[in-house]
Amino acid sequence: MLEEVNGCPHQEGIDYPKGEFCPKCPFWAGRERPIEQSADFLAASKHKINLIPAIATYKPEQWETFLVSAADRDTLEATWQQWNTSLQKLIAEFEAKNIDYVLVELDVDEINDFCRREGIPNNGQARSRLAALKVRDS
Repeated sequence: MLEEVNGCPHQEGIDYPKGEFCPKCPFWAGRERPIEQSADFLAASKHKINLIPAIATYKPEQWETFLVSAADRDTLEATWQQWNTSLQKLIAEFEAKNIDYVLVELDVDEINDFCRREGIPNNGQARSRLAALKVRDS
């Protein structure tokens, strides 16, 4: 499951010329996005692996409460609208690469209860794990 931006959100050939690095995101210059690594691994695999990423989503009305409880709040967007914009770009990337995914809505109380039970901080890794467990158990 991918929760945060996992690469430059700009599209090669649309937002900047093909074969060049995005001028707005120098950090990603020369780096593969985790999405690309996963797609390359699956394409190169001798065996068909049916992995479907679970993408955590959150209720807009819970965003402020969510941020208060998140151990990694300094890496999260300030508003739900900003976060949702990043999510929509990620979804567009998945769809452009024909990568299946499932959206999993997480409730703030559910996240906090899970983290308390597991004795782990409420961070992206914990939320990813919870989303994957919800998909598996559904």
